[in-house]
Amino acid sequence: MVLDKIEASKRFQQTIINADKATSELIDYASQRANNPVAALNALEQARLAQANADNAKRNLAITSNSNRPHRYSSQQIETLIRNALASLPVTVSADDPAIKTELEKAVSDLGMPTATIVNYQISATLDTEPLQQKQGWWWLRGALEMELTQIENGKKITLAKQRWPIKESSMDKAIVLQRARDHLNWKFSGYLYELLTDGEANN
Repeated sequence: MVLDKIEASKRFQQTIINADKATSELIDYASQRANNPVAALNALEQARLAQANADNAKRNLAITSNSNRPHRYSSQQIETLIRNALASLPVTVSADDPAIKTELEKAVSDLGMPTATIVNYQISATLDTEPLQQKQGWWWLRGALEMELTQIENGKKITLAKQRWPIKESSMDKAIVLQRARDHLNWKFSGYLYELLTDGEANN
């Protein structure tokens, strides 16, 4: 049992060391070498996940060895870097549906991103749904929400990130199925936007 605890403690210590090394490299990349905001935010999100893993290892280390190994970063520090990066990314917002545009604007605000009329970055959203179908007494709505972050550079529009999320709702009431789809999007919008900005197809 003692040997098992010693070995476990060594593994937890190594996890913390590895996480700190990876975090340092990711922060350096985000601040110095990333060539667009998505690449930087993607690196910071990876750093946040690395530190969450280190925090868990630190708690386990306290149990197995009754010791507390300090590590260079914390999840809270990385989250602050992410919030600062989002706050320094002004965007314009567009959508093909006024209701979708309203939700997108709210999601942008929730993430702490500023909006402006004339900036280099634009976030757009498109809701693509099939006609409602009725099968065996149930109404079905299928489609997808697509979001894209683009950059205007030298008069050219460059796609920095693009994501698409499926929509599938059903109800025996035609009006309810439409409301459920709206409620689902309203609930998910901020998470979808964060996913776009941190896990999109960044041009590294």
